[in-house]
Amino acid sequence: MKNSIGDLKDIFTEAKETEKKLSREEKPQNCDFEFNTLSVIYEKSAENFIKPAEYFMTQRNKEKALEDDDDLVEGPTETVPADEIAAVKAKVQESTQATTKNVQQEDILDMQKSTKTTTPTKSQPTQPENQLQYLSDHYEMDDEEFRDFWEEEQNQWESTKSLSKLYTEEQYENMFKNLKMHSIATGEDDECIRLYLFSKYKDNEKLYSEVYIDKAQSKITITLKSINNNLSSLVGAALLAKF
Repeated sequence: MKNSIGDLKDIFTEAKETEKKLSREEKPQNCDFEFNTLSVIYEKSAENFIKPAEYFMTQRNKEKALEDDDDLVEGPTETVPADEIAAVKAKVQESTQATTKNVQQEDILDMQKSTKTTTPTKSQPTQPENQLQYLSDHYEMDDEEFRDFWEEEQNQWESTKSLSKLYTEEQYENMFKNLKMHSIATGEDDECIRLYLFSKYKDNEKLYSEVYIDKAQSKITITLKSINNNLSSLVGAALLAKF
């Protein structure tokens, strides 16, 4: 139901006078108030526009219970001096740094242990001494002396090696000359090259040699003689290693 503006004014005026009248009268305890502006305007019971008193009492009890719980949880607060807070932070930081340093040192030690390798020591073989360095740069011998020793001496060292490339008689003669083995006679034919060489070891012991180069098989055979058969083997092996 809609009311006109004039009706609403009359209703509000009547409501105010009624409110003043009720305020002058003594209100009994536990009185249920039926007055409500909307109730007067719409001429309906006040229960349609206001909640009962029990509802508000229940709400207040809930709020009070929540406030009590907050007090129990939070408790009284105590202010800690700033210097004490700073001292605690310093101790915590110092402890953290010390722990980190110890961990880093342990990691370094572990890394060193893991990366350290132990190589078993092996006795290195002794490099054979170059016997050719003790041969004489210049030494002379006549062919008769050479022939006599060569025919009489039976002890000799001899070894053969394959060649990857063949050279001429003159080239081989120059190769041995560079090794301090001097030629006393050389010769070449279709099948082979022969060289007869000599030298002196440490200006003392004489060495006599025959070099035979097989062209067909590309092999070189060196025969060495001296009064010291051990010396012959040492020098002969050193010569053969050069080819």
